[in-house]
Amino acid sequence: MSSFLTPDGKPFWGGTYFRPDTFTSLLKQVAQLWQQDRPKLIAQANNITNAVRQLTAASGKAREVGENAIEQAIINILARHDDFLGGFSSAPKFPNENLLLLLLESAQRGNKQALAAAEKTLMAMAQGGIYDQIGGGFHRYATDDHWLTPHFEKMLYNQAHLARAYVIAYQLTGKAIYATVARQTLDYVLREMTSDQGGFYSATDADSEGEEGLFFLWTPAQIRAVLNKKETQLALSLYDVTEAGNFEGKNILSLPVSLEKYAKKHAIPVAELNKKVELIRKKLRRARDKREPPLRDDKIITAWNGMMITTLAQAADILEAPRYLVAAQTAANLIWSKLKKGQGELWRVYLHGNASISAHQNDYAYFAEALLTLYDTSGERAWLKRAKEIVEGMLTHFWDKEQTGFFMNRADNTLLIVRPKSPADSAIPSGNAVAVRVLAMLATRTGEPGYGDKANATLNAFSEAITRYPSRYAYMLLAADELLHGELGMRRYGARGAVKAMAKLENNWIVVELNMREGWHINAHQPLQKNLIATRLDGEQLGQVFYPKPDYLRLSFQQSTLALYQGKVRLRGKLLSQKPGALSVKVQFQACDDKRCLPPEEMVFNVR
Repeated sequence: MSSFLTPDGKPFWGGTYFRPDTFTSLLKQVAQLWQQDRPKLIAQANNITNAVRQLTAASGKAREVGENAIEQAIINILARHDDFLGGFSSAPKFPNENLLLLLLESAQRGNKQALAAAEKTLMAMAQGGIYDQIGGGFHRYATDDHWLTPHFEKMLYNQAHLARAYVIAYQLTGKAIYATVARQTLDYVLREMTSDQGGFYSATDADSEGEEGLFFLWTPAQIRAVLNKKETQLALSLYDVTEAGNFEGKNILSLPVSLEKYAKKHAIPVAELNKKVELIRKKLRRARDKREPPLRDDKIITAWNGMMITTLAQAADILEAPRYLVAAQTAANLIWSKLKKGQGELWRVYLHGNASISAHQNDYAYFAEALLTLYDTSGERAWLKRAKEIVEGMLTHFWDKEQTGFFMNRADNTLLIVRPKSPADSAIPSGNAVAVRVLAMLATRTGEPGYGDKANATLNAFSEAITRYPSRYAYMLLAADELLHGELGMRRYGARGAVKAMAKLENNWIVVELNMREGWHINAHQPLQKNLIATRLDGEQLGQVFYPKPDYLRLSFQQSTLALYQGKVRLRGKLLSQKPGALSVKVQFQACDDKRCLPPEEMVFNVR
């Protein structure tokens, strides 16, 4: 794009794709007009600037975004869903992670139709050529309706958000295929898109050796050269590899049927088939690694690294894989040490040992989301402290004090003629959407209501646009759902962040772990005083509940001895029966420090 600007940076004309001779002539004409008719050009520049301001400004009238917008977004997304082939459009087919994550959020609230649609698309992609069946990870999009033929580029943000979707789907359903795809995708990132310092690279190209997709393609002869006879027969059959090929005389590997259906059809135990497939994948990957790989974009971008850190930390938790937490912490420490330019300030890009470009608002939002997820998974308060610093920096440099919401750029960024806002999702969730979720999370974890106020104000700023086109704001509505109904997952925060609770299933027991911040306590299950609220674990499918032995203490506000729980305690409830689906349990408690008691609280967990 070539733009002609006034001295104060306002554009009065622009265009694209000029030939050198045409551009030279154009420069002379513009120079002549500037000398002869400058007021007209300045007036045109002012008109364009005003139009840009109107286009990017937040909604004038703020209305709260509530149940209707979330419900309507789900309806719209389901109406777009391809119930036969998965996805949300005809070719080219993009993963649309934002829509998938909102569907999965709704599914966790009990929406079976949303879960069915999400599963259809997740399974279709996992079996298609858009998924790298040998190396793991997803290509950017599919050029056909069946997810077979991808544009072979791989983007870090796709890996982050798709792996997150598969992790959540596994948590929801317990289906091993989702955990497998998530692990293979994350392992691909750690193996091929991670720097020596632990940061994550941005992308790999579609081409190698001058041909699109060549690195990923196979012929029967190439497979026979790597595998033994039985392995070759299985690979050719399983991945539908033919002499004619399905892409320029070669084969994109895909799974025409799922491994479960293939195992049933060929009378092979699923576990045995999985072992054989994993061996085939390893052998073919080792052979493929000898080829010339696609070029890699080695930029480490703060926002995109934040996405991957969030997913790795969440995967470490749900998949019970500590190595993912180590990788997430390493990357977060790299961003903190190399891309932090000052107190609450970030750089956007790290390349060849140098940090550059002042971070955008979405860099702050995504990195803060990552730091909060690290805090959730690890329990280390240093991550919470860092998250708070980054959020304060985001509020200082990007918050619109007049209309609320966040600008994309800082006030001292003079490259843009106006300060735009970007509330709608694109290929990734918008910076404003992530900020709403981050602010809500921080309010819950710190007990500081000002963060929640800012989250609500951001939603209100864009409420009119969200009401008109709700599905364009999928991630912001996911954040709104958490803001309205509380967060989902295994963890909850109460007592203004002083009590952290986690519920899980251990064999035939429901276990709720309560972790109280130093200086805080909750009443025991049998308080010594009748007027105190007891800690209780209840559930329709729970039998006997076992509570820990309390501590007996005297505190400054109470002369008599109290029966208390402090530090970390576990409540264990015996399951009477284990029905399909989620098990609902409720924890009741009242938290106090040595000066005051907070109102009683209840936490409801849906444990799978």
